[in-house]
Amino acid sequence: MVERRSPKPDVGGSSPPGRVRIRDTRYLHNLMNKKEVVKPEEENVQNGGQIAGLLSDAKDEFSKIVWPTRQQLISESVAVILMVTLVATIIYLVDNFFSWGASRIFG
Repeated sequence: MVERRSPKPDVGGSSPPGRVRIRDTRYLHNLMNKKEVVKPEEENVQNGGQIAGLLSDAKDEFSKIVWPTRQQLISESVAVILMVTLVATIIYLVDNFFSWGASRIFG
């Protein structure tokens, strides 16, 4: 494998420091033949383990969420409603203007 580096010397990158070795040739073979790829560490996992892992991961991700306070929720909801009303009014006025103009020209 060819090592690629950024042309800018002070910019870091994700290029590996040495040669890349692929340990499991079945994974590479399946990848190159565009078959369904099954990672080696997932081959022996049963469905129960996958579901438990999924639920555990979901619980971890939900714990990272920063929920808004009631005050933030109300103020941001009011801001969204006002902006939607403003844009709808502008579109309505522009549409009426062009309808009036078209009726004056063609009608």
